[in-house]
Amino acid sequence: MAADFMTSQVNAILIHESDNVVTTLVEIPAGECARYRVQEEIVEIVARETIPAFHKIALKNIPKMDPVRKYGEIMGQAIVDIRTGDHVHEHNIVSPGRA
Repeated sequence: MAADFMTSQVNAILIHESDNVVTTLVEIPAGECARYRVQEEIVEIVARETIPAFHKIALKNIPKMDPVRKYGEIMGQAIVDIRTGDHVHEHNIVSPGRA
């Protein structure tokens, strides 16, 4: 029963412990919290803008030219400074090697 309660609170997924983004499971309106699990703990981060379902939200500040990590791998590079809670998508990252 406790596991079901915790799952119902989660609306984003942290795929690997070294990731600096989580993927949302539903749209997260600006000012609302994305909630994801780190082991048994549920962590919250406030969305600075509306994050569409299945898109990424920054877990921490990602300076321009720094890697964006998902699956424990570099999946892109920031082309602008990305702030904690920002939507991370093609408007602010490029694929590795394209910056």
